[in-house]
Amino acid sequence: MQQHGDVRRRRRRVLSCLACRRRKIKCNREQPCQHCVQTQQPCNYQGPPSPQQWQIPKSIEQPREHNWRAVVFSSENSTPDAPSEVAARHRATATPPPLLQSPPASQPTPALTNVGTTQESQPSNFLAQLPNHDDRLFNRKSAAHDSKIVLDKTRILRWSHWMGAGQEFGPIFACYMETLGPQPESLLSPDAKAVLREAAELLQQCKRLARSSKIWRPSRLFSVQGYDLVPPNHAVANTAAAEYFRYFESTIRILHIPSFWRSYEKFWENENAVKMETKLTILLVIAIGSSLQAGSNASTASPSVAQVHQWIYAAQAWLAGPLEKDRLDIGGLQVYCLVIIARQIYSVGGDLVWMSLGSLLHRAMQLGLHYDPKHFQGMSIFKGEIRRRLWYTILELLTQAALDTAMPPRISTEEFDTEPPSNINDCDLEEDTRVLRAKPESEYTDSSLQLHLVHALTPRMRIVRFLNAIKTDLSYPQAMSLSSGLNAAQRRTTLALHRYGDEISPFQRNMVDFLLRRFVVPLHSPFACEARTTPAFHYSLKACSEASLALINPEPDARFSRLLDVAGGLFREGLRSANTALSLDLIIQTKTQQADGTLQRTRSVRDALKQSVVDMLQRCDVRIQNGETNVKSFVFLSMVLAMTDSMERGIPCEMPIAESAKTSLTHCYGILERNMSSIGTNTPTESGFPSTGLDMGDLGFDMGMDCFFSDTGFS
Repeated sequence: MQQHGDVRRRRRRVLSCLACRRRKIKCNREQPCQHCVQTQQPCNYQGPPSPQQWQIPKSIEQPREHNWRAVVFSSENSTPDAPSEVAARHRATATPPPLLQSPPASQPTPALTNVGTTQESQPSNFLAQLPNHDDRLFNRKSAAHDSKIVLDKTRILRWSHWMGAGQEFGPIFACYMETLGPQPESLLSPDAKAVLREAAELLQQCKRLARSSKIWRPSRLFSVQGYDLVPPNHAVANTAAAEYFRYFESTIRILHIPSFWRSYEKFWENENAVKMETKLTILLVIAIGSSLQAGSNASTASPSVAQVHQWIYAAQAWLAGPLEKDRLDIGGLQVYCLVIIARQIYSVGGDLVWMSLGSLLHRAMQLGLHYDPKHFQGMSIFKGEIRRRLWYTILELLTQAALDTAMPPRISTEEFDTEPPSNINDCDLEEDTRVLRAKPESEYTDSSLQLHLVHALTPRMRIVRFLNAIKTDLSYPQAMSLSSGLNAAQRRTTLALHRYGDEISPFQRNMVDFLLRRFVVPLHSPFACEARTTPAFHYSLKACSEASLALINPEPDARFSRLLDVAGGLFREGLRSANTALSLDLIIQTKTQQADGTLQRTRSVRDALKQSVVDMLQRCDVRIQNGETNVKSFVFLSMVLAMTDSMERGIPCEMPIAESAKTSLTHCYGILERNMSSIGTNTPTESGFPSTGLDMGDLGFDMGMDCFFSDTGFS
């Protein structure tokens, strides 16, 4: 008789692969098996662990040879869906990568034994069963000891780049690599290679047009002396400034509204009597506000893109003046914040603002903004509130830029004690204010939207710190915990915005939602990429898809739609991450339904995802017409649609992908050529700009929406 405590264990050898065992289908036991080749997924063979391993659990950390960037972007993974490479990888690997395993059928587990009695404790038990460290998902070690960190044009690759290197994009990646040059080991057909050679020539022609459209930039004309700081006429300036305060200032607090309008009136009374700081502030406010005006409806007297670029470069040069202590004050910080926002909207180095924000953070800390004003004796209430607003605006911009560049935020919550600003209207705050009467949180004021962003700042800073840390591993329980904190803050904000009703506009709701929701995609994307082979991560795939759909389909609003059609920086990066996540989900859904035999029966979810990709393709087309010079986002979304369409029709996808690349590049080249002809001449004038000037529809932007792959080819 078996003694108490002994457990009967199954010792029969397991011959099927893990994927076939999970689906309970017959496996032909090859490497890879026929089922895994058809569904284009990894085929792993792994027998049950020995009884000793189940009786005495050991936590032994395996040596890590590569960090997550090297694993994802190594050249050997360039076409992971190719069957021959999959087989070669299995032959070369002695032990397959670890997966989420279950104990043998005869071995009881706490999660299984309590499923009928402790239903409420199931989520915590489920998280406890997940591995804290899974080298396939998120490997990191010190970059100083890693020789395979990938640089893209001298920069570390961003999150949206490596998200596009998943196995599902293998055929698209193979076609893209062929456009960069002939690949000796390519498995593409000769017909597909011939089409891609034509596409490669079109891609080079598009790049030549893009380079030609940028020669007028002030940074490329070092002989230019001075800047054109002439404002538009008074009526146009009034409209643009009002747009700024109605839509931007209410979300990203920088200025005190009554003080600005007093300085604004003095500026128009005598332009030469105001300080350069005031003049630059007014010009930048006009520039940001004018970005919301549609090109077809904008006045001919509105500032052109070329003129706005001059203002931005002038403000940047003024801030960079060496040993100018008069710029190390609150006014200088306000100009700096306005420059950061204008650079992102007009794509003047919008993807490099993280470096500039480091200087801005240091200036703010040098001025003591990381200490709450209560520590400074004699400081007025007015100055204290302005300092609190500016500090949290700087932290907001820094956190957003850290997410975009996959860099640490450079500051933690333990390094400042500045309290959030008070919930007041600017008309109730003046320089002689002696008593501050803050409104209740439920009442809408000029500071309400910033306060909601401040409440959600801590979970977002934690997410960025975990995502971009070098020596810290992110486990799935940690990711779920971070996600819960962000979801709670987001729900609180959403309910408050609905309570405000008509007091806030759809633009403001969209802006707050965009600044919060975009953190969900990078947080869950590492696990969403593994959801097809690891069902425990299905929630991450769902969270990525829902957040991406919300980002690309905001509440209808003409101004916010205009912003997404032209802006770079954090707006571009947010759309790029959503593009990649939705494309990945569309391909996964198509492959899964193809393997299950339900491709033609369950189309609703797949059709909704496909329509979202089509909508983003149309937005990319509009962005190119508005001045976008990088065409790769349009091309790759076209290739994704061609790939899914060929899978639905049951035909090989190589040729459709190659033809879609050629067709989309031909379309983009036509748009770029028309935009170039509208510029007229590229001969710089004395001011360093084309003699014909530019408007919002000209090639003034460099948004670089290469939403899947970088120019380096991940090599």
